[in-house]
This record gives sequence, structure tokens and C-alpha cells, in this order.
Amino acid sequence: MNIQFNCSHRFSLDVLRDIWSTKENEEKYIKHFTGFTSIDKFTAVLNFIVPNGNRNNIMYWKSRAGKDRAIDIAKLFDSDRVSDSSDSDDDDDRLNRSSNRSHLSVEDEFLLVMMKLRMGLTNFDLAIRFSTSDATVSNILITWINLIKNRTQIADINILV
Repeated sequence: MNIQFNCSHRFSLDVLRDIWSTKENEEKYIKHFTGFTSIDKFTAVLNFIVPNGNRNNIMYWKSRAGKDRAIDIAKLFDSDRVSDSSDSDDDDDRLNRSSNRSHLSVEDEFLLVMMKLRMGLTNFDLAIRFSTSDATVSNILITWINLIKNRTQIADINILV
């Protein structure tokens, strides 16, 4: 008899938070998986790349908006911009961004990218760990690597060598 159980667990920062019980364990796990020395540093860099974790600041690579036009980086990160509901281009961008939302949180997408960079895991491995598809992992990686590159260029910071 072959019995299969579906596991609803997936790798995430919440899973890591559940298993570290001390500051030393937190540092050990975060450093191992991401290279950051603390969760505070991980969060600070994430907030720099995606202010307030706002997914609307992310233009996913496979989105229609991402393919159809060049991204104006200055507008992409302008958190002070007030959207005008009569501006159909802005509405179109917002719809394309939200329709490409991953089932992963912004925090977990960043964790996935940092694990790829730190540990050199394959997309297949990351797909299994985060309970998603290879294509989604690939889309997240392309999107975030470009996002990090563009964001650090705006700030004139070179964190990816």
C-alpha cells in the first residue's frame, strides 16, 4: 500500500523563527542561509530594496508590463507618488503587478534569492523548499536580481560584485 501525505509546510522566515530559540541560533541560521549576520540586517536590506515590503514596488519579469515597456526606475521607487485613478497607464501597471503576486511573501521571496546567492541552490531545490514551481523560482530570481541591481544603482551602492 502506497500512502502519500501532502505537506503544507514550506520553507520561510517564519519556519526559521520557529526553530531558533536564542540569539546565537538566530545568527547561525540567518548567516547560514543568507550571509547576513542578523535578522535586523536582513530586514534593513529588504526594506532598502523594497520600502515597507510594498509589493507594488516590484515589477515581475513575466508580467505584461515588465515585457511591454522599459521600466522607469525613478518612478518604480517613488514612494511619495500619489496615483491618479484617471491615469490608465498607472492602473494598468498596478493590475499587472498585483496579478503576478506570488504565494510567497516579499520577505520569503528575498530569502529565496539570498539562499540562491549564498548557497548556490538549484532552482529545483528552491522550488521544493518553498513549495512552488521552477518557473516561479526563475521569475522571482530574475525579478529580484534586476530589482537589487537597479535599486543599488539609484543609491550608488555596489552590493553585488
